[in-house]
Amino acid sequence: MKKVLSVLFSLSFILFVSNSGIAKVPATTNNGIQFQKLNYKEALQLAKKQNKNVALYVYTVWCPPCKMMQNQTFKEAKVGNYFNNRLVTIEVEAEQDADGPMVMQKYGLRAHPVILILNPDGKLVKKIMGYLPGTDLLAEVKGL
Repeated sequence: MKKVLSVLFSLSFILFVSNSGIAKVPATTNNGIQFQKLNYKEALQLAKKQNKNVALYVYTVWCPPCKMMQNQTFKEAKVGNYFNNRLVTIEVEAEQDADGPMVMQKYGLRAHPVILILNPDGKLVKKIMGYLPGTDLLAEVKGL
């Protein structure tokens, strides 16, 4: 009987602590790429104002390599640090966002994922096609 009460007490204590906030771990900050909620035109305007290039990530919701980029590469702290500090970052869903079809046509895109590095006038500086791990993506963009 003592063992049962001891186990019940222990379980009750664990539930109390986990729900009370005493044992809560602070939420981790997202150190990955922080895509800005801007459309294509707004991103170019901000890039001019900040004297930066634009990193435009083009994806579709059904694309497995796109999901890998979003769930792995874009969440890496070193990738986020580089992109967030040096570029105006936006994302465009190729089929559902208002700017999607225009971006696909303007830059001749036929596959996903794609990261376009654009100057503030919208001129293509670099096109990065397909899934890349963080180290490889950084190697592609460093020095631009």
